[in-house]
Amino acid sequence: MSQHINLLAPRAQEDRFLQRTGLGLGLVLLAIAGWWGLLRYETHQAQAQVQAQAQQLARLQAQIRPTGAQAQARAALETEIQALRAEAATLKDFLGEVRQAGLGRQAGYSSVLEQLARVPHPETWLTQIELRDRGAAMTLTGSGLSDHAIANYAAEINRQFAPQGFQLRSLELARPGNAPTPISFKLY
Repeated sequence: MSQHINLLAPRAQEDRFLQRTGLGLGLVLLAIAGWWGLLRYETHQAQAQVQAQAQQLARLQAQIRPTGAQAQARAALETEIQALRAEAATLKDFLGEVRQAGLGRQAGYSSVLEQLARVPHPETWLTQIELRDRGAAMTLTGSGLSDHAIANYAAEINRQFAPQGFQLRSLELARPGNAPTPISFKLY
């Protein structure tokens, strides 16, 4: 009886096991390398995107940040705006007074001035006319050559304005220095 021993067979099984193990290990290493490459690519892409956005942010901030000249111009505009607001408030108050006829009357004062112009006034002349209370009161300032001419002028104004219910009640005379003429007067 003879026995055959196959010496090649166990070695072939061992070689196949090593081949399979090597192949499996190679596939695992290939998968790890592929995954690592993918992560590295994605990281690089994310870094490039962050850098691009940082540059864009810097450009936008530079556009927004005012320069020294722009800051001065803005400050000047702010000052001008405040001044215009104050002026507008004043004008608004003035306009309110005009609308309420607190500063005058809708017909104006031309009729009063025309009536004053019709009063004969030899030897007297007016230098200032002040109308108050919507024309119900007035102060006349001027000069005259004599006390008598000024008194006659005041009487004539009272006579001309009597129909409107207006009357001058006071007369002030002032002689500048010791000169006899002209005499300054104030009627109210």
